[in-house]
Amino acid sequence: MFSRLIITTSIVLKITLLSTFISLLSGCDEQQEISKWPLDKQANLSELVKPAPISYSKELRFYGLVKGFNSIPISFLEAGRIESLLVTEGQVIKSGQTIGELYSPSLADKLSQAVAALEKVKVKLKVDLEELARNIKLFNKGVVSEQVLEQAKKAFDITTQEVREAQSIVKTKEKELSALTLVLNEDGIVSKLHKRKGDFLNVGEPLLRFDSTSRMKVSFNVPENVAIDLSLGEENNIFLPALNKVITAVLIEKSFPTTNEQFLHSLTYEISSGAYQAIGLRATLVVNIEPTLAHSIDYKAIRYDAKGNAYAIKSDQSFEKVAIDIIDIKNETAIVKANFNSNDHIVLGGDVSLPVNYYEF
Repeated sequence: MFSRLIITTSIVLKITLLSTFISLLSGCDEQQEISKWPLDKQANLSELVKPAPISYSKELRFYGLVKGFNSIPISFLEAGRIESLLVTEGQVIKSGQTIGELYSPSLADKLSQAVAALEKVKVKLKVDLEELARNIKLFNKGVVSEQVLEQAKKAFDITTQEVREAQSIVKTKEKELSALTLVLNEDGIVSKLHKRKGDFLNVGEPLLRFDSTSRMKVSFNVPENVAIDLSLGEENNIFLPALNKVITAVLIEKSFPTTNEQFLHSLTYEISSGAYQAIGLRATLVVNIEPTLAHSIDYKAIRYDAKGNAYAIKSDQSFEKVAIDIIDIKNETAIVKANFNSNDHIVLGGDVSLPVNYYEF
């Protein structure tokens, strides 16, 4: 009896040890199977989060610089040294005001030569006139022939024409010389001086930049999703921080986007009211974006493909790449537009958390 009990106990012990050994072998096989996964294919389901739907609105601000509606470089039509400069940067200019004068020795010499030539031909005209008068008297007395009289008339006519030509040359040289005096015909302000008294100016080289004050404008560079909602002729409020003042402006120009990858449109507004003190000041255009449906997600869920496009990875029944449009980021929270459903979950963390080959995406 005691012997049978020992045998039975021995058999049970062997069966128990065998079961334990089989279980250990099975566990080793399972662990071995998991270890076959590369590190970047091991899933961590604790890194799944649920996008939160929100109603998103935002106030966008764009910055520009107020300029005169006509902001142009001013230059002389002749070359020369600046003899006088009667304005300074920031000075207000009235229409008809003299800005400065050039000195050009060559033009002065040419005018002197033209005046001398005119005086010389005037003397000749006086002599021819006296000769003509004498020949008329002699012809009336029958002393000279008609041919001599005609020659005297012809000489007088030729000299008269020479006087007219000389007078025209003098006027031309005086006009050229007057171009050395610069006078503006519009109210404005000197926004920038490029040259100073005593400097030499070539033809067409700018002396200063002039901004008209009767009308003003300001330009802003905005993204295309903002520009598309703004129409020509539309009024907007422009804020001038330095003056703590809001002024009304009308959109008068919408340019095509720049050729770089940012695709920014230049919007130009005409300022219908305000003083010339606004020229040169920073202006702010405030655009309110209408509320739109978006999702709030952890910024660590955002990934980028080789082309720089943002996306997230959904992980419900399977892994799926979802394109996202990032519209705002605050701290660690990103506001995005994406095709998320109410029960979707997205993967956080780096690529090592994915149980599939990341590069297959």
